[in-house]
Amino acid sequence: MSTTQRDRTFVRRFDPATEAEYLRNRFRDTRVPAILVGFATAMLAVALWGWDAVHDPTTVAASLPRRLLMGGLLALYPVAMLANVKRPALP
Repeated sequence: MSTTQRDRTFVRRFDPATEAEYLRNRFRDTRVPAILVGFATAMLAVALWGWDAVHDPTTVAASLPRRLLMGGLLALYPVAMLANVKRPALP
């Protein structure tokens, strides 16, 4: 395939089959670290509730539901990866 062949809105630089294989392999190789970092981020969002408690103890009770919601939403991505959701479906 020519390096200047145009495909509607962008210039293709790689063979589509080779690029698809590369993306599959890269997803497979980075899957575990992405899952671990995703869960760590979700736990951090909830754990920072303690930081809220130190800086504003009067409203700490009101912030806990927000922190739990943030942690739950952040955990959706690693859970989807654990459930083997296909790569194009993930952001």
